[in-house]
Order: sequence, then structure tokens, then C-alpha cells
Amino acid sequence: MNSTLFSIVVRFFVLLFVQILIFNEIDFLGAYDPLIAILFLLLYPINTEQFSFLIVAFFFGLSLDIFLMSGGIHACSFLVAAFARPAILRFTFGVSYDYHDINISKSSIPQQLTTISLLVLCHHIIMYSLIAFSWNRFLWVIERTLVNGIFSVVLCFMLFYLIKKDGK
Repeated sequence: MNSTLFSIVVRFFVLLFVQILIFNEIDFLGAYDPLIAILFLLLYPINTEQFSFLIVAFFFGLSLDIFLMSGGIHACSFLVAAFARPAILRFTFGVSYDYHDINISKSSIPQQLTTISLLVLCHHIIMYSLIAFSWNRFLWVIERTLVNGIFSVVLCFMLFYLIKKDGK
């Protein structure tokens, strides 16, 4: 097993169980749970095939759904966020993304924050829209997306700095 595949498998299980056992038990203001599992999409290698990335992201979300009994909401939202990741990276890094010449851990803080924020926003909008599944709860979806998104972005950004390889 090569080192890239090994690191993907380790991140898969570590982020899955940290999300399930620790961060799902945190209730910020009684109603908001941070989602740090989105780091899996951020830390997945950029130079891999898109189809395999989509499959792995789907199974990561499905694993969360199985443990959290959420009925496929995470699988769908992770799949959409994984599908949007190339566009988000192209928006954040520009032409460098097309040549796979980027390293998120070595990029500037605004680029890292933009990437994390857009991934979390994409994921949360889909997730809370599926939870509400009604236009009558549009403001609830926006509120949950923003509050939980800000909470998730802050925690993801802090954890990203803890686990990235080349810390400054």
C-alpha cells in the first residue's frame, strides 16, 4: 500500500470517528453541531482522479449517515461538495489549479480560509436544505448554514493548522 493511499485511509477513519465521537456531542448554543469531517474533502490529494474522489466522498458521507442515522443526507451533501471542489479550488487558486501546481497547506491564509469556507458553505446549504426539505423553512436553512458554517469553518481552520505537515 503506497503512502498516499495509506494517508487517505487513515484520514477517512480518524475524521469519521472524531466527528462521530467528539464533535457530534458538542451542542453550541444547544442546537449547532460543528462539522469537521469536511476536512476530508480539503485534505484529499488534488492530483488524483476525480471519479475515485467522488466515490470515496460518497462512501465517507454514507459512513457518517450509517453512524448518525441521518438517512443519506451526509452522503448527498459530501458528494455535491466533492463535485464542487474543483470549481472552488479553481476559483481560489486560479490557473495554478489546472496544472495541479497547488499545495493547500503551503498556500496563503486567505486562500486556505476561502477554500474551507466555500466547501463548508456548499456542504451546509445542501445538508440543511435536505433536512428542511421545504421552502417554508428557507430562513431556518440560511440561519443554520450561517451559524453552523461559521462554527465549522473556525474549528476546521484550527484543526487544519494542527494537522498540516509543514507548519510555519
